[in-house]
Amino acid sequence: VLSFACCVLLVAAVSPDCVCGSELKVTVRPGDNITLYCDCKRSTGVYIMWYRNCSHENQPSLVLKRNTGSWTESLPPNFHLLKNQSSDSYDLLILNITESDEGLYYCGTEEPKIFTTATATSQQESYSVSTLYLCVTVISARSQKTNKQTVNSTPLSDFLTPF
Repeated sequence: VLSFACCVLLVAAVSPDCVCGSELKVTVRPGDNITLYCDCKRSTGVYIMWYRNCSHENQPSLVLKRNTGSWTESLPPNFHLLKNQSSDSYDLLILNITESDEGLYYCGTEEPKIFTTATATSQQESYSVSTLYLCVTVISARSQKTNKQTVNSTPLSDFLTPF
């Protein structure tokens, strides 16, 4: 069985805009589609960011940042950001998933803070990340039946009890 696991424990700041939680493991097959839901809320001056960390030697980390109507890094062609009206956030849709898409995904926020003194003005970013992690693992087609299915993850908040 060819399977890659990229689950890494990360220490993250808890944001009041994000629901506290844990890791959800999602297993898909090559060619599946998956939607990863973000539990962080957007507001004026606060930007949504998506992160991917992975231990693959050929897999770089990924950071996608929503900033003034566009994404600061171009999305891989099979990644799409979907506006979630109910959560006022952006969910991540991955189409035709491959083993190179494996990793630990999580969303977060960035809020620029402006500081003004008598002599200068400076900007510093404040970051908060969700403590809800999605570990996406792709199982080789050789170890599964050949039929394809579409997999949509359940919003992580459905698995959690609020504090």
